[in-house]
Amino acid sequence: MSPLPKLSDFEAARARLAPHLPVTPVSQALSLSEELGRDVFLKWDNKLRTGSFKERGALNFLLSLDKRALAQGVCTASAGNHALGLSFHAQRLGAPCHIVMPSSAPIVKSQSCRSFGAEIIFRPTFQDCLEHAQELAREHGYTYVPPFDHEWIVHGQGVAGLELMEQLPDFDSVVIPVGGGGYAAGIASAIKAKRPGVFILGVCSEWALEVRRDPKAHQGAIPPMTIADGIAVKTIGAVTGPILDRRVDQIVGVSEWAIARAIIALLDHEHVVVEGAGAAGLAAVLGGLLPEQCKKPSL
Repeated sequence: MSPLPKLSDFEAARARLAPHLPVTPVSQALSLSEELGRDVFLKWDNKLRTGSFKERGALNFLLSLDKRALAQGVCTASAGNHALGLSFHAQRLGAPCHIVMPSSAPIVKSQSCRSFGAEIIFRPTFQDCLEHAQELAREHGYTYVPPFDHEWIVHGQGVAGLELMEQLPDFDSVVIPVGGGGYAAGIASAIKAKRPGVFILGVCSEWALEVRRDPKAHQGAIPPMTIADGIAVKTIGAVTGPILDRRVDQIVGVSEWAIARAIIALLDHEHVVVEGAGAAGLAAVLGGLLPEQCKKPSL
């Protein structure tokens, strides 16, 4: 088992990322706050270049490699945001990038990755993609960059927590979407290292939570067509799982309907369209899943 990340790991990642990535903004959702009877704040990680927090983890991983490994190239298996973040920053750093995507991946995301210079390879299922990407790494010497289950990924994602503590000094809770756990593990660890009293709520899709509770009953199951593909992940990582167990206070599941409702609420109140995984946190709050004593949450 890997040791739990330390505050110094996140501070080092922030120093590494600072020349390359902006600090994403935080704003109070005024009308949502009035409706919910809480001071609700939103951390806009969709303002990064590729529209997702995934950039921090992918870039921190790339910047942790030596020049030889970068020159040899990197690869991954991903259907979306991790692929975008990795291909964009690999191009910036001059690293050849190879992305293996399932055939069902959104066309706009595969086209964007290709526009960032990545080689795109399609395989029928995500499991096929994972196996092929790892085969590429073995055969060609590429470095495989996992979407979430690696210390460097977790350290990069935790930079969002450091930013939030400086931008909003007195929040009492954080609500974080949970897929494979890299984002939640990073943010929760960074915040708990400095402010252990902050309540951390993780939010999964109901389908993923059900599979994790009884994996034998769902062996071979594939994610359904979902409005939140970013968190439709069957398993928490070997690295991220122990961190979530120690640093996240509670994990809840939300339905497809609840996520759709949250997307509409953000459109109505904030005049923005967000993807389903990004709206999962608000879905939990709207559904009454955040403890009543949490009066100043950040999503």
